[in-house]
Amino acid sequence: ELGDVAMASDGTGGAIWRTQDDSGAHVQVARYVGGVWSAPQRVDTAVPYDSYAPRLAAAPGGRLMAIWAQVYAQTTANVPVYRLQSAELRAGSRRFEPPFTIDAKVGSPAGDVNQLAPMIRMNDGGVAYLAYRVPTNLSPKTGSFPGHPGEILADFRVARYSGASWSKVGIVN
Repeated sequence: ELGDVAMASDGTGGAIWRTQDDSGAHVQVARYVGGVWSAPQRVDTAVPYDSYAPRLAAAPGGRLMAIWAQVYAQTTANVPVYRLQSAELRAGSRRFEPPFTIDAKVGSPAGDVNQLAPMIRMNDGGVAYLAYRVPTNLSPKTGSFPGHPGEILADFRVARYSGASWSKVGIVN
């Protein structure tokens, strides 16, 4: 499953995708620098659980920021609980840094985890913004479940990467 392709202003960039093997679904990234693709490397290495919705951002010099949703627990009703993770490959580095949790409270989306719909963009200075939605399943006005088929009730959240660390901007809806 192709997750994203990102290119920086200097023509460097990368591709991110999800692979399936005997151990589950995992995120792979290949970097593009100097007209050459690197060998893919797995970036969701912190826990051995399935990963979903991979996205990628790029800055000059081959700098990449990978993000994805990853299962990290299950409720007592055996429903998976997800968190948003990131890993950075700095310009000149060969390996991604260890994964970092951006948001540990993205809930237990009913059905398709791609409802999180993460989007990330990075500028030439390495500052990135991540926008995503977290389904709430409850109407903010009535506290009841959605009234229309296909309706998705959600918090729309934004996080900012300063080039060194993530901070939550907050819920923007």
